[in-house]
Amino acid sequence: MTDQVKAERVPLVSVLIPTYNNNLHYLQLALTSILQQTFTDFEMLLVDDGNKPECIQYMQELEQKDARVHLLQRNGKDGLPGALNYGLQAARGKIIARMDADDVALPERFQKQIAYLQAHPEVDVLGTNMRVIDSDGKVIGALVKHSEPDEVKRNAYWKSPVAHPSVMFKKDKILSVGGYNVNFKMAEDLDLWLRALKHGIVIASLPDFLMQYRIEANTFERRGPKTYWYDYLARKQNFVFTIPCITKLVMYYILYVTFTVLEAMPWVSDHLWHLLRWVYEHRGGTRQY
Repeated sequence: MTDQVKAERVPLVSVLIPTYNNNLHYLQLALTSILQQTFTDFEMLLVDDGNKPECIQYMQELEQKDARVHLLQRNGKDGLPGALNYGLQAARGKIIARMDADDVALPERFQKQIAYLQAHPEVDVLGTNMRVIDSDGKVIGALVKHSEPDEVKRNAYWKSPVAHPSVMFKKDKILSVGGYNVNFKMAEDLDLWLRALKHGIVIASLPDFLMQYRIEANTFERRGPKTYWYDYLARKQNFVFTIPCITKLVMYYILYVTFTVLEAMPWVSDHLWHLLRWVYEHRGGTRQY
């Protein structure tokens, strides 16, 4: 185990992967997909915030086998945004690549993103489109984002600007706006992107599907009504007076109140969450938001 990154040649990219209470199989798939990237000039920072023993053992073994892998263990009480900030401070690369511990990156993801960033130096944050997969790895849908910076900015206060697990961004630019806000236990990415846009940071997304984003059976239950509240706060704190933004704020506040009330009635909310999950998992197709 190491809590400091080994001194060696500085890589161009630092891959930032928070880990917490993970499924070992999903973790293995996720990390293997990074180590098999066609672009190899990176370090992989595994920020562990309290994992299962078998996951810890796997990451330790991986660290011993591959010099690009660094396990950073902490016992923070500030959740995912705190773990992300911890990793940002430890990262040596100028470019940060985000990745979640249960998703899968296609082999050419890094190569295509780096090529785009080098060809478009004005872009600071770059995401990709993502296929949605279920717990068995079956494709059940897709997440599509606006590609061009002008489109991203124009629609940012109505739709989340970029898919967080797919992004690469310039570390100095994100640190210049304060990194992740630890007060956002959810929607920490939305808050960051809106704050970044407000400070002139340029966001774009590749039209390529370079990630597989995993939705588990209990995803909706785990998120709960607080998701709407944090989405509301992110938009409220980074407010721009546009009709879509006002509409979204009102909608999210109503949803938060509604689901908070429903949460007090488990027999109702349980059926509702199962209905929402069923609709999401069975409609398939492509969704842009």
